[in-house]
Amino acid sequence: MKHKMIILGTAPCLESDLAAIKNHDEYDFLAVGLDCADRYLGRIEHAVSYHPKEFGEFRKRREAAGGNLDYVTHTHCMPELGHRVWPYHPPSGSSAMLGIEVAMGLGYQKIICAGVALNEKPYNRFQKGWHDRVDKIRGKVKAMSGFPLELLGAPTDEWLEIKA
Repeated sequence: MKHKMIILGTAPCLESDLAAIKNHDEYDFLAVGLDCADRYLGRIEHAVSYHPKEFGEFRKRREAAGGNLDYVTHTHCMPELGHRVWPYHPPSGSSAMLGIEVAMGLGYQKIICAGVALNEKPYNRFQKGWHDRVDKIRGKVKAMSGFPLELLGAPTDEWLEIKA
């Protein structure tokens, strides 16, 4: 496990956000949402969703596109399907926030959200969940665009340095 994680959202800015992040080989990747299955074909270590029934379609789309399939799935329910289950804390901050909670729970020290804008309907309704958790995630999470960028700021070279 690396100490840095990139959370891959499904907003239209995903590709431009990723292009602005240097040294991808220093990160593990966590995909959030069905559309990440075939939009990002680099290696992912984790897939997260509040909609675990979508994991079957996620896998089919990822396989058809040539992406790796040896990732761990995480959600808030359905352990009988082999998913790693994490507690649900209302209000929801979207699957992206669940991804942050998973990354933090796994021990990642620096987490960057890419393709997680949350500015437009229907996703702006998740902003309250981010406001409610800001004290828990501030300093550990940065973002490349949208509402999370406004709330948490952008990653800087200084911030990315792991302090022992």
